[in-house]
Amino acid sequence: MIQPAINAASSGDTISIGSGTYSQNLTIAKNLTLTGSGKPTATRSSGSTATVVSISSGTVGFQGLPISGGAGSNGSPCGISVASGCTLTVSGCTVTQNSGGIGGGIANNGTLTVTNSTISGNTAVGGAGILNTATATVVGSYILNNNATFSAAGLESTNAMTVTTSNISGNTTAQTAGGLFIESGTATVRDSTLNGNTATNTSGGGIGSGGRQTIPAR
Repeated sequence: MIQPAINAASSGDTISIGSGTYSQNLTIAKNLTLTGSGKPTATRSSGSTATVVSISSGTVGFQGLPISGGAGSNGSPCGISVASGCTLTVSGCTVTQNSGGIGGGIANNGTLTVTNSTISGNTAVGGAGILNTATATVVGSYILNNNATFSAAGLESTNAMTVTTSNISGNTTAQTAGGLFIESGTATVRDSTLNGNTATNTSGGGIGSGGRQTIPAR
């Protein structure tokens, strides 16, 4: 079980998670790194309406972990929730098949960095892949085939977001911006692909903006 290891760990520790499927709802409130063992490791929600991993304080790293099966309700996040003042780095992870609520894959209210990861197949009211209300950086990652019933399907930001060398494709929403929606704040997109994103009932299939965006020509 992962949560007892988290509870027993000292700040700054690294927890190595062996292969298997872990049906738990995790809460992290200290500086920790969680790593997969190099074999398939799935961390899934154990409740019908629960976030898989909630980070309430500290600086946290995830490496090589699939995270799936979260189910938010009443506007709650689904896969990973990052509270204000927290820092999360996600590297080499897959966040998939989380549904409901808002912020389907990752809901970030702190400082988020996603590198070499795949955020796919998540569904939510808005921000189905990643919902950012603070600071988020996405590098070398795939944001694919996420679905939203109202707002952005791939990435949604209300503050500051940077996307570099990433692929945002195949995301679908009923309303605002299938790929990337800058609701407010700023966003910079460099050396990235946006392809096959759809907003079925409005414009902005690729990018929609109520804020400020920078997309350098290449």
